[in-house]
Amino acid sequence: MNLIKGILIFAVLLSLSISPLTIAYRGGPSVNLVENKNPIAIPDISLPKEAGAPATLDKLAVLVGINDYDGTQNDLRYCVNDVSDVQSALVKFYGFSSSNMVVLTDSTATYANILAALDWLAQNAGPDSTVVFYYSGHGSRSSSDRDEDGEKIDECIVTRELAFLWDGTLAFKFRNISSSKIWLGFDSCYSGGMADAVQDDGMRGTGRVNTMACKANQLSGESSTIQHGYFTYLLVDQGILAGKADSNGDGNVSIEEAFNYAQANIRQYTHSQTPVLSDGFAGDLLP
Repeated sequence: MNLIKGILIFAVLLSLSISPLTIAYRGGPSVNLVENKNPIAIPDISLPKEAGAPATLDKLAVLVGINDYDGTQNDLRYCVNDVSDVQSALVKFYGFSSSNMVVLTDSTATYANILAALDWLAQNAGPDSTVVFYYSGHGSRSSSDRDEDGEKIDECIVTRELAFLWDGTLAFKFRNISSSKIWLGFDSCYSGGMADAVQDDGMRGTGRVNTMACKANQLSGESSTIQHGYFTYLLVDQGILAGKADSNGDGNVSIEEAFNYAQANIRQYTHSQTPVLSDGFAGDLLP
């Protein structure tokens, strides 16, 4: 009897010592994303100076991660971790310089600042530049053509002040970037819609590799166990930084290899999302 009692007490104590698994979705009906239709239109960040020599135009990146949204009910926990991993991968494995990156997190990841950063990419990237844009945060979608891009349903990323930055607007900005070597990444709900605009060669097409966390009708999740979004964890943390996506053993991890690794392993973590790839790059893209 004492032995059984002791086992029960141990089991209770053990259960109290284990942190509960927390899963959050980056958008969807459980999130109260009320659109802010009047965001501040003036950027308030200092962007890197315009590049003055070809060498400084070689590799450019804009990385956006948002945990802290206006209010408290829409906050996420691991989006900043996601973009921190992307930044580490770009510097350690792909030869990017932090001085040629714009990293926007939380309070700096506003509608105006993101658009200003995309304009900075267009102003400083040449045809032979490598350009990266990665977003981790909330995503949403409409039931109408909000940005007049010809789609019946539009998808968007959600800025810090809960302004909706629609896919057609993003596509327009990316069309202004002359580079033929661009990696776009979206770890957000409904992100698969970021490459389906009808008249869009900004986020898909020649020279563009777009990696998206889920289909256009799915939610993208994050977990306290891995302290990342599922997609970014597999794509970047495990696929690139840990080298697990190097399928041909050449010591390099292309974006396509990283995506294939994430797609092949996502079911170990969630059955709710299926990553999507739009690949218009000839061969494999090494940023």
